[in-house]
Amino acid sequence: MLSGESYAAELGRVVLTSQLYFLFSSDADWARQNILPLLDWSVDARRADQAWHGFLSWGRWSEALLPDLLTLYERTFPRVPNLPQRLRRQFGKHLATIAVYGPGNPVEEGWLGGFLSAVEPEDRAGWAFEVGFILSQLEEDAIRDLWGRWLGEYWSRRNRGIPLPLDPNEVEKMVDWSLQLAPVFPEAVAQVCEIMPSFVKYSRRFLPRLAKSDYASRYPEEVAQLLRHLLPRASRPFWHCDHVATMFRQLVQSGSVSRPVLNQICNELGTLGCPNSAELRGLLG
Repeated sequence: MLSGESYAAELGRVVLTSQLYFLFSSDADWARQNILPLLDWSVDARRADQAWHGFLSWGRWSEALLPDLLTLYERTFPRVPNLPQRLRRQFGKHLATIAVYGPGNPVEEGWLGGFLSAVEPEDRAGWAFEVGFILSQLEEDAIRDLWGRWLGEYWSRRNRGIPLPLDPNEVEKMVDWSLQLAPVFPEAVAQVCEIMPSFVKYSRRFLPRLAKSDYASRYPEEVAQLLRHLLPRASRPFWHCDHVATMFRQLVQSGSVSRPVLNQICNELGTLGCPNSAELRGLLG
């Protein structure tokens, strides 16, 4: 299978690369000599294309594999746009899990910037979506560690156009991150509010999910700041008047949000055609 030229040998190599994790765990030296080179585009591009199909379809990485495997991922960056859509999503998922669960700092090591610069906007948005999904599964201590280790710096750099400007669809996924970043929500809101106004975009589920969280009680000033930033960019017709009203009542009850800020939120709701804006203004006395 490793050296044959037949179609059966090609299929065999696809299967072998899909089982890299198991083979490396069984005999790391043998896997380094025989399996990892199959993924190297500089050795044989056709063979590497077949091997990556197998690895991305069923394979997975391990921390022990990363020193050898990460370079092969990097050599694949320019070829990602040519992969089938399903494998492009899988590639982004692999890199998202490496960024979150891996031992290194993807920002300082440079490979994350290399990936973002090499792929298409939809791949960058897909990577951001996968990171958001992982964030939803992390404990608060892990989120604090991740933010301090690289995620906060990454977001700050992207807001400044490093290594390239944000795309609106990518922004949408990153704004959604804030819902999963409870222990560092104030820092996340600060980053959202740094995004250029013309690029601010958020999903239809964002405000309902924010209303169902405890953030308006836990972080009233930050939620108010976020609403001030997002509501002027809301699309019409606006279907979330009741969700914002729920948060508004919590903001008033907290007693920590200034009246001018609350008035501005009411004004935005009125501009969006919310029938409850006058009622909410009445809560201010």
